[in-house]
Amino acid sequence: MINILYVFGDIFKRGGTEAVMKGIFDHIDRSRFHIDFLLLSDAPDNTALTKHIEECGSRVYHTTGRGSDYPEHRKQLKSFFEEHSYDIVHTHMDAIGDEVLAAAKKAGVKIRVAHSHNTDQLASPRTVKDRIHKGLILIERQRLRKLATHFVACSRDAGRWLFGEERCRGDRYLLFKNAIDPDDFIFSDEKYKEIRRSLGVGDEPVIGHVGTFNYQKNHEFLIRVFANVLAKTDARLLLVGTGPLEQDIRSLAGKMGIADSVMFMGSRDDVSKLLIGMDVFAFPSRFEGLGVAIVEAQASGLKCFVSDRVPSEVDISGLVTFLTTDGGEEAWAEKIIESLKSNEPRISPAEKIREAGYDMRTEIHELEDFYLRAVGKEKAGC
Repeated sequence: MINILYVFGDIFKRGGTEAVMKGIFDHIDRSRFHIDFLLLSDAPDNTALTKHIEECGSRVYHTTGRGSDYPEHRKQLKSFFEEHSYDIVHTHMDAIGDEVLAAAKKAGVKIRVAHSHNTDQLASPRTVKDRIHKGLILIERQRLRKLATHFVACSRDAGRWLFGEERCRGDRYLLFKNAIDPDDFIFSDEKYKEIRRSLGVGDEPVIGHVGTFNYQKNHEFLIRVFANVLAKTDARLLLVGTGPLEQDIRSLAGKMGIADSVMFMGSRDDVSKLLIGMDVFAFPSRFEGLGVAIVEAQASGLKCFVSDRVPSEVDISGLVTFLTTDGGEEAWAEKIIESLKSNEPRISPAEKIREAGYDMRTEIHELEDFYLRAVGKEKAGC
């Protein structure tokens, strides 16, 4: 049995990283691999994901958060690795995973995996505090490159950003796609009508988005796009997720007079169903490692309008249109309206998704082999 520790910088949320992680956890061969979790936060944690993990026989540990009491956080992190033994420590924190990898190395963990889920962190610092934070991230990135023994990324761009070009070669690097189970997202007219009835949506088209309310996801741009859509046709905007900027976005929708047409769905366990009930998917992120929500949207047969800051490899079905977010609200609105009026038949491209390597049931074997090679070489003294 290979014992693995997955480390996250906060409690579980229903974001893309957690979705990929759950896919890994649910599909990995548990007769050969055991995964526990360490969350660098002592915030209340009663999520369905935590309960699911524990019901499957794994543990979810916590430390005090870095931002709440840093000396205590460091002390608890040191104690954790002194008290627990793992064959592999795998961080899911982008650049700030360096601290965990350093503690793991000091405790004698030989295989230390860094996972890049993004192509930037704090892309456009606007305050002095932000600029200091950005500088620290760049330092942490350099430390992480030296502390990690193995490297995993969700896209080529994500790998190059966090690890540099040279480390994205050889058998210590794995491009592990943000895979899903395509069968969960298969569209049908019956499902579409049922979901919309449950949402209280009539015949008006629904533009959807799934993502945490933060700077990266660029919700304010999406609200302005939707205002342009509403100026020309009736529609609803369905926003799935929570986050620190949610209240700001609610306020912006109110100030623009469109709040009655915007549906804030909160954090949901039924994203696959909600996607089936949408008519168009919009994703104007300022940066992304890949964007698992776009993969899921394509799996449900949705036309996707996506920021050109998202890696182009996310288009695995031909359903993705890339658009600039530099003052392009009207252009986005025009493209979305054009799509809504096209009345093209909607088909879930499950086979294309499988052929592109985004089916977790087959992609998981790549990660299993990666772990096995790492442990085998370590035991062989390579």
